[in-house]
Amino acid sequence: IVSDGRAKINPNVLKVLEVMGIYQDGIAQASVNGKDTTAHIFEYTAQSVLDPKLQQWGAKEGIPPMQTIFCLKEKNAKKINSHRWFFNAFSAMIEPRVCVLIDVGTKPSEESLYSLWKAFFRNDQIAGACGEIRADLGSGLTYFKSICNPLIASQNFEYKISNVLDKSLESAFGYISVLPGAFSAYRYKALLNIGPGQGPLAKYFEGEQRAGVVQDSSIFSANLYLAEDRILCFELVAKRNAAWTLHYVSRAKADTDVPDSIPEFLSQRRRWLNGSLFAGYVKQEPRRSKLSPSSPLTLPGNFAVTFYYLFNELQDILSDPTSGDSSDVRNRIVNIILDAARYSYPVVLVCLFIISFGNRPQAFHGIYKAVMIGFGLIGAVMLGLIIRRVVVMVNTSTDSSADTNYATFFEQQTWLYVITLASTVGVFWLASFLHMDFAHMFTSFLQYLLLLPSYINVLTVYALSNLHDVSWGTKGDSKAEVLPAVRAIKEKDGTVVADVSVAANRADLSRHFQESLADLHAYIADPTPTARVDPKTQQEDDYKGFRTYMLLVYLGSNGLLFGIATGTGANGLYLSILLFAVAGISAVKLLGVFVYMGMKLFTETMHCCDRRSARGEWRKTNKGWTPRRGRSRSPAGALGGGKRRGRGDGGEGDAEMSMLDGAAPHGRAEGMDEKSLYGGSQSSYVAAG
Repeated sequence: IVSDGRAKINPNVLKVLEVMGIYQDGIAQASVNGKDTTAHIFEYTAQSVLDPKLQQWGAKEGIPPMQTIFCLKEKNAKKINSHRWFFNAFSAMIEPRVCVLIDVGTKPSEESLYSLWKAFFRNDQIAGACGEIRADLGSGLTYFKSICNPLIASQNFEYKISNVLDKSLESAFGYISVLPGAFSAYRYKALLNIGPGQGPLAKYFEGEQRAGVVQDSSIFSANLYLAEDRILCFELVAKRNAAWTLHYVSRAKADTDVPDSIPEFLSQRRRWLNGSLFAGYVKQEPRRSKLSPSSPLTLPGNFAVTFYYLFNELQDILSDPTSGDSSDVRNRIVNIILDAARYSYPVVLVCLFIISFGNRPQAFHGIYKAVMIGFGLIGAVMLGLIIRRVVVMVNTSTDSSADTNYATFFEQQTWLYVITLASTVGVFWLASFLHMDFAHMFTSFLQYLLLLPSYINVLTVYALSNLHDVSWGTKGDSKAEVLPAVRAIKEKDGTVVADVSVAANRADLSRHFQESLADLHAYIADPTPTARVDPKTQQEDDYKGFRTYMLLVYLGSNGLLFGIATGTGANGLYLSILLFAVAGISAVKLLGVFVYMGMKLFTETMHCCDRRSARGEWRKTNKGWTPRRGRSRSPAGALGGGKRRGRGDGGEGDAEMSMLDGAAPHGRAEGMDEKSLYGGSQSSYVAAG
């Protein structure tokens, strides 16, 4: 367990860990031999569990002993630094086979860890795997409240569709673009570097090295490492002289908390969108392709063109005497509403740019909420336009003669709208039924449709307007650096001597001398004072300048796209191409679902005998796993584990392989006898300098 900052951790968390025998208060030290402590490491063998009802479970209830390491970092250094501690400090000693990463707030289901480990056990080619991340909706009344919140419900649908469609397709090809850091697993051997500064972990930790380095003024690299998970996935698959693959394990499910407020939601998606944009550039750089077709830079333009085209089509339908609507008053009212919506869209978009330009979303919470409601109404109207157009055209075709009804159906492009609806809504339904997980289609689909225009417009505009912000949305340690202190030492003769610590060696003094001399020579040559810009200020100016140029290109490209697409005779062609592209992408994703489900069925069939064998030797009771017919193997070994060499109390011994690590932990066990190992809690504290 790695905690990011001693001053940031919740005190109740420390109390829970202390009750479980993982943490001990009062033994932490501020410095080691005069050096400040970087992290406090508590190493225990614990056999106590505290459930949500604050009831303790121990050896009598079947809880096995577990070796734990709790690393409490002194300062808040962000998540990637915590991963550096885990991979470079602890894993290098433990040498695990599989590492499972779980974020705070993520709750795995009962068999999730085993399902992830089983994927690595079955296939030696897998370098990384992830499970299904679900939005934590709660239960009972909490579930009803979550579904009634459109923001939470839309994220629930987004997570579900991402799993059943995107993850299935990517897993079929062996490359998943991003393994969620909240719940994922990696084969440690695949993560190891192939040389100094070369390899997956080296590239992964470059982002942590760049943090706070003023001389690195590359905003490209800064935004790139906001999506550090994508970098790690790409480096694993592209590792030299290796053939690693990434897989999606649908049986491994975990619930995670999602943002329930607009400011928190915007901050999270700002990091995701900007990071994925630049990560996509890196993956396509060898092909000299700057932006992918699904780049956020083109999404608002597509939405605006579709919005403009459909509203014009509805006005044509309302003005057509064959539309079947004889109420002129109703048509006029609808036309007024459509005109108001059409002309208010660019106004709202401009206002969105203004409030997003470098401002915190917390300061404009009400405006963002009103804008998202407005876009939701526009989305509902657009969906109604598509349905109404299909219905009107079908009625017109059926009212025609038998010789002309099909011709009218195709000439008026009604079939295009039918294909579009089938390729989106139909694919959602079919993919969900194939995975036997379709509750979200009833509870969250409508909320997602209403917020989809906000996903396209609000999130993209806010992300690009804050391209200069490369923070993770977490608060760092704002305390000033502690300066050296003067110590007064009293000699034997009573003389008081001041002990002054000077943080400069001979090389530093020589370098400062040479720099000062060079500055004086430069001043004599040109006494005109030159304004010096602080490096940090220069970096901020560069970041904001890049953001401004990016927005100008963004506005210009979308304006040009809108102008060309809505030109005379071009709007229908543009919309046809766009809808065909959507249908084609949906068809490919659905094909990936079929391939993934076929591979999953084949794998389960091939390994069903192993599962029967494991379950035949053990049975689950209220006291835990008990052997059948006098068998004495451990559950870990019965479920596919092998033997490993364990080291404890200074000697060698055999132990069943842990389902997650499978290697010998090189930790200390001073004074640990058999009784303390299996019945108590052995402590070991290290203050890391």
